[in-house]
Amino acid sequence: MTFAKQKGAKGRLMAVFHRPALLLLLLLQCATYPLTHAQKLIWPGGNETEALIRDVQERFAGNKISVLQNVTSVHIHHEPYPHIVISPALPEDLYEALDRVFPSLDDVLHAASLQPNAARYKPLPNTRHKIQAPQALGLKPGAENLHPLWKRFNEYHTSPAFYDEMVALLGEAMAKSKGNGVLPSSDGFKGAGIRSVSPKGTKSVVLDCQISMNTPPSGAHTTVRGAHLDAGEEIYAGLLYFRAPMDTCVGGDLEVIKCRRKDHKCIKLSDKVRAYYAKKGLAGLQFHPRDMETISTVKYEANTLVFFVNSNHAFHAVTTRTPTPYPRRFVNIVAQLP
Repeated sequence: MTFAKQKGAKGRLMAVFHRPALLLLLLLQCATYPLTHAQKLIWPGGNETEALIRDVQERFAGNKISVLQNVTSVHIHHEPYPHIVISPALPEDLYEALDRVFPSLDDVLHAASLQPNAARYKPLPNTRHKIQAPQALGLKPGAENLHPLWKRFNEYHTSPAFYDEMVALLGEAMAKSKGNGVLPSSDGFKGAGIRSVSPKGTKSVVLDCQISMNTPPSGAHTTVRGAHLDAGEEIYAGLLYFRAPMDTCVGGDLEVIKCRRKDHKCIKLSDKVRAYYAKKGLAGLQFHPRDMETISTVKYEANTLVFFVNSNHAFHAVTTRTPTPYPRRFVNIVAQLP
């Protein structure tokens, strides 16, 4: 009996592997298969993953799940603005457990579709989408499929304890940028809450931990964000990369930039000029490239963390990515003024 005549899925699978043309077709289909399904093939499921997660949940409680747990003074840089770079950031087994149960692109897009600004962020190529902390914590709808390990991760990184960690490392720079009122030691400090959940006026700072993805680029090299500054109310922002093991694309790195003008006053581009650059694949560009100087580049690599204190000179950008079927996966950890 030939493989093709065997009954059941096993026989059909063996038939494919004994026909080179069919095997080639299968590989080509996998290369262009919907991203959510390709993503789910990254890690095997079953008992091995379940055992790993049980072990991690038992051993990594409280601040042991913190992305800052291995940061020392050697990882803190002060030029051109205060920032942290460390790789690997998390213990290997903790990172692997989180990576294995990282939400699918479908799950992230579903959560994004329920957010107030959903109409602005359609799932076009190389656009950003996220599960916000209130969704991850079950305070708002949209993340019903999220693994409990990710809920624990979000709980800690939106807690006063994590904010205290950041203050211990970069509190002086945070106060210089936003005033002493962001420090827990200041008079009148009302604590840290969760963004879009804590009632207005009840907290001095609000936190978010966003499980994020940039959809894959298509065609020519494009970037999701050119040289820009974050919103003025932001105190700090951190990115922990979860690059898929099978993602071999080039780019998606974070550039740490300074203004090269002699007066250090770089002027934002007009909407018309920004639209022009967006058509050329430089989305989110706020400043002219000739005024920007890249000081360092943080590679988009698994378990790499970059944190920076936001200010009016914390320029940064994401480098262009080559075409790939994989999304750019990361966690965005932020604090801002309410």
